[in-house]
Amino acid sequence: MSAPANHSYLETEIMTATPQKLQLMLIDGAIRFCRQAESLWEEDAQAASEAMIRAQEIVGELLASVRTNENELTKPLAGIYVFVFRSIASAYAERKADALADALKVLTAEQETWRQVCEKFGAHRSGSAKAPALDLPQTPSSGFSLEA
Repeated sequence: MSAPANHSYLETEIMTATPQKLQLMLIDGAIRFCRQAESLWEEDAQAASEAMIRAQEIVGELLASVRTNENELTKPLAGIYVFVFRSIASAYAERKADALADALKVLTAEQETWRQVCEKFGAHRSGSAKAPALDLPQTPSSGFSLEA
């Protein structure tokens, strides 16, 4: 797929996705960049650093989207994202591979959780079957890209 077609596809997917699916897409992006950093760690330190920064930006958006005053589930969720954010920062600043591995473990668990939420409540908007209203994190507000 060409770059403009790929961008158009991603834009359409984002614009038609439910909040649950958007959350999953962000987590998928953070995992993708963490894994890129892991694979580039020894051979290209600059590219690995850039991938960690991208992952950290996404996790920062996930954290910023959590409304901690809404219910008892959002505070632990914010704590999870703070842990992941700090782990990636530690991996970046101190070149700690184990910190990056810890972040990936948590993100992978989050990914599976959100995948199940999407399966249960539907991943795309549709006129016939509406997902019940969930108190999910707000969608990201900045203009960063999930693309590599």
